[in-house]
Amino acid sequence: MAKKKRRGRKLPETTGAFLTAIRKYALAFFLFSMPIFFLPTVTEYGYSKVVYTLVWVSALLALWGVEGLERRRLSL
Repeated sequence: MAKKKRRGRKLPETTGAFLTAIRKYALAFFLFSMPIFFLPTVTEYGYSKVVYTLVWVSALLALWGVEGLERRRLSL
């Protein structure tokens, strides 16, 4: 008798849709908040915007990676 293959636990499809929605709204928030973001304690405003962009792009990239791992494929 052949052994049964154990299949990995599948997450519901709503998880993928939820991650996609979070990623889209986070991207929209970043795009609209970028022009108005500044730190008053920093003398050069360009530096704070670069750090802000780096943090948001890293978070969006991580969300995209988690979404791809959940779907078991990465696409642009």
